[in-house]
Amino acid sequence: MSKVSGAVDPLSSLSTLQAALIGARLLLLVGLASWSCSASAAQQQSTATQPPQDVTILSPGSVQAIHLAVGEARTYKIILSPQQSLRLVLTQGEHFQKLILHGPRITGSTRTNDSGSGASIPSTLTNASPAGSPASEYTLAIQSYHSNESSEGSLDLSPASFSLPEAQQRATAEDLFYDAEYLRRSANAKQWPHANDEFQQSLNLIQPLKDQYFTLAILTEQSRLLLFRLNDYVGAQRVAAQAAAVAAQLDTNSSSALYSDRSILTLKALCLKTLGSADYYLSDYPSAILHSNQSLAIYQQLNDLYWEGILRGNLAYVYFESGDTPAALETAARASAIADQVHDEYGRVYTLEALGSIHLARDEFDQAYDSYQQALTLTRKTPYPAIEALIWRGLGRFYQEVGKADLAEDAYQQAVTSAKKASDTAALLEITSELAALERSQGKLKAAHTAYDSGIALSGSSKLSREAVLLQSGLALTLAAEKKPREGIQQAGQAAALAQSIGYVEGEANATRDLAQLYLGLKDLKSARADYSHAAQLYEGIQDRVQTAHALAQLARIDVASDLQLAQTEEDHALDLIESTRVLVPGRELRTSYFADQQGVYAFGIELMIRLNRAYPNRHYVDRAFQIAEMARARSLLDQSSFFAEAANFSTTTPSPETASCELHLAAAYQRLHDLNVSDENANYRITRTQNEIQGQLAICDGLAGTAQSAKRQPETSLATLDSLQHSLSTQHASLIEYWLGDAESCLWYITAHGVKMLPLPPRRRLEAQVQSLTDSILARQSPIPGEDLAARTIRLEQSDRRAGDLLLQMGKLLLGPASGHPAGVLYIVPDGALASLPFAALTPQFKETPILLQGEVIEEPSSSVLLHLLDIHANSGGHPSSPYAAIAIFADPVYAADDERLPHQPAHLSQTALRSAFVLPELARLPASRAEADSIASLASGSSVETHIGFDASSHAILSTDWSRYQVMHLALHALIGQSPAFTGIAFSMFGRSGRTQNGMLWLNQIYRLKGAPGMVFLSACSTAAGKEIPGEGIDSLANAFLSHGSQSVIASLWSVEDQASSQLVRDFYYNLLTLHLPPGASLRRAQLSFVHSTQHRSPLYWAAFQLEGLPGN
Repeated sequence: MSKVSGAVDPLSSLSTLQAALIGARLLLLVGLASWSCSASAAQQQSTATQPPQDVTILSPGSVQAIHLAVGEARTYKIILSPQQSLRLVLTQGEHFQKLILHGPRITGSTRTNDSGSGASIPSTLTNASPAGSPASEYTLAIQSYHSNESSEGSLDLSPASFSLPEAQQRATAEDLFYDAEYLRRSANAKQWPHANDEFQQSLNLIQPLKDQYFTLAILTEQSRLLLFRLNDYVGAQRVAAQAAAVAAQLDTNSSSALYSDRSILTLKALCLKTLGSADYYLSDYPSAILHSNQSLAIYQQLNDLYWEGILRGNLAYVYFESGDTPAALETAARASAIADQVHDEYGRVYTLEALGSIHLARDEFDQAYDSYQQALTLTRKTPYPAIEALIWRGLGRFYQEVGKADLAEDAYQQAVTSAKKASDTAALLEITSELAALERSQGKLKAAHTAYDSGIALSGSSKLSREAVLLQSGLALTLAAEKKPREGIQQAGQAAALAQSIGYVEGEANATRDLAQLYLGLKDLKSARADYSHAAQLYEGIQDRVQTAHALAQLARIDVASDLQLAQTEEDHALDLIESTRVLVPGRELRTSYFADQQGVYAFGIELMIRLNRAYPNRHYVDRAFQIAEMARARSLLDQSSFFAEAANFSTTTPSPETASCELHLAAAYQRLHDLNVSDENANYRITRTQNEIQGQLAICDGLAGTAQSAKRQPETSLATLDSLQHSLSTQHASLIEYWLGDAESCLWYITAHGVKMLPLPPRRRLEAQVQSLTDSILARQSPIPGEDLAARTIRLEQSDRRAGDLLLQMGKLLLGPASGHPAGVLYIVPDGALASLPFAALTPQFKETPILLQGEVIEEPSSSVLLHLLDIHANSGGHPSSPYAAIAIFADPVYAADDERLPHQPAHLSQTALRSAFVLPELARLPASRAEADSIASLASGSSVETHIGFDASSHAILSTDWSRYQVMHLALHALIGQSPAFTGIAFSMFGRSGRTQNGMLWLNQIYRLKGAPGMVFLSACSTAAGKEIPGEGIDSLANAFLSHGSQSVIASLWSVEDQASSQLVRDFYYNLLTLHLPPGASLRRAQLSFVHSTQHRSPLYWAAFQLEGLPGN
């Protein structure tokens, strides 16, 4: 039945299809309206409609064609003589209508039938008064069910063909039925048991009359009440099966005197559909498919597209949960097309949610995320609590898959709220399972166990087998975490058996995987291997690539001890599957988080290649280990930089409405963070709450932007190979060392034009401890000890210097030994893990105080693939123009403090303490030396166009509004903030405007990706701009990497805070080399650092080794 989009009937809290829901999983029409009821339906209905002035008198034998315009209603009057009975039938056309009847003894005044196009609404009218008594009057109003659409139908009034006592009995039964229907559709749960009583009373009255049609109608609607309102799934299936038995005996020809053939067929279809839904709830998937297809066939015969769309949406979920994901996807796509065709907004929401769930199960993350977000957008206009619960549950699962546990928990809480609004037991049980799993992952085992136990009890009493599988599987892992693995194995075994018995393939796969994990914990490798193998087959059957990959990787870990070649085959297949999902995750942040969770598979792959190379020395295993290492590192940065290179105008294109709205909410959240101050007693709570909101909003915006980018994205940039690297290095007179840190052992690859070496290194923890010790020794001069006198300080620093020298030599030999003594040139370093915070240029691989920097330039790269990509871009651009640094922009000496002398007046209402709280920043001291730094750069830049942004002009607005594709150099002499999260890492610009008013002066890391274009080179003359949070598989999420990712080819940043005088001197020397001697960036930095190495005062690495160049060294 076609339905135009628009507002729901003002009396209704649920629309036709809003009521047509399946609770947790399957869509089935619950009713045409959901009007709120208070004490009794009769009281509500008696005042529902007041007849208008224009009333048509109906006489027996009359047939009225009814065509209602939008907002129109027709009112009729019927006069019954004593001892008379009449039969009134409203036959609906393509659009639903409702009949509102008033008269003697009428309680069920509002009468509807939602079974399909052409369905009838019959009523029996009687006047049993003795002859000679006054006539009875009935008034009826016909309205479009939806006030914003037109409708059509016909009204037939004829003498009843049965006796007056039978007519009275039939009228009473009908009245009870329609009142029960009204209560069933209401949002008042207290009235639903009374509705069930009225359905039963109506059935008791109608069965003796042998009216099979009306018996079928009562049983069908009662089963819908049991299924969707009272959550009595077994009872609903029993009553629906009774209805189906009646439907099988109902002949259209034998009932044609009372009911039209089409109305009979629509009721049969609705009965079968309800039975299919009950089958589905009880996880009887074959029966659900059978009965749903029988219903679908009838609706197709009737050419009822509206109901065909609903049935296909239902079937999509049945196919999905029974493991036939291709059929599920095809069926859901067809349902979505039908919803679009008939302008069914609720159908669109439902099918978008179904598509999201199917795509998520197939690891098509970008399509899943896009479907969920589209569905959420529609629900803002068309509220749909039951499906909103499913959407939020799906988003929770999505965020779990991509490693965002905090966002997953928020989504599940939203799902709980919506499920409670919809009184959806099945959905609540599913969400209970998801939340309990989160609690288990957080170590809250008692809370998780309690939640699982209560959920299992409820699923048992509700006969919800599918939900029981989910809960038992979760309980099994919780028992294992509680050191009760045998009990866990028992629970997981029961879950697997139950899932298999009902054909729930995904549930069987999950429970079997959990069994394997539990057996592995008990060192029962034979049982673990058998279950992992079975789980891999099940996951592969439902096209779940990620879970198939993890099961295969576990098989490889088991087989590595006995069969290296078999382990390699399994691991290679696992890696191929994970790689196939890489482009399916939308957005840089979500992709980074997702693949951080996959690092275990990559790490084992490298460990396996090391073992194979040791057992069967062969260049092939060296190559394969390097290939896997490149698969595992900095891929999001590579994807992002390749995207900006291919679509340089992306940041200037108009974002989608959803993305634009998201970014407005994000900007507002950052502004609230700015506006906080310590005078509010809830400041700490508000700060934490706002920070959490920002991180969640960032992920959402990132996902939306990523979905938009995926439509524009070119094929993925290819990964570096040893052969391609060797060829590139031969043209540069360069070499490269790439590192990989493993838990058991680590390794490095030393690559030159002439050969490749793979050498072992100590395990990760040992190297991390050495890096930390070296960093502490170098930075000892910056760490005064309270109460320490000069003599004690001198002794401490001498000891620290000696320890630093020893460690520089020790780590130099370990990490740079292969490159020791190589001819002058460029040495590229691709660090891993903690090595990213190591000052490689200061390491001394041969002798103390002879850093590797003496041999040539030391350039750091996020990955070898990023290096080759940058070199390709550089080559395709034709290299540097004749005047490579024609346009330079400098930001320096911003206004940070409320007591800055440059302010026109002191803001009396904002102390420095309050300002620090407002920005959630440490106190920001003025940087007067940065003004001199800017002046010296400008004085050296003869022949270049230099823009200096000093003081108030050093604003975040200026950097965000500038087209950076016109500049070759960006120099930022500012404070940097390195937060606990990338969301709160940024660069601090002026916090005040010229008027003295505070302003949000932060350029957050995520905003760097939204700059208009990118300069060729960026010099971050601020503290720790090469530092940041280490993200597995992606490296350091630093400000430097953000600029590199956004499209800059060379970025100079610092690992730690450098003393002002030394920093300013190094910056001046660098720009002298760059702008006066016309050396490229890499050579300019090396020459500036060597001047410190050869000096007396500042030869310590503390003063010069913090600065490093990432990207290209230049020509």
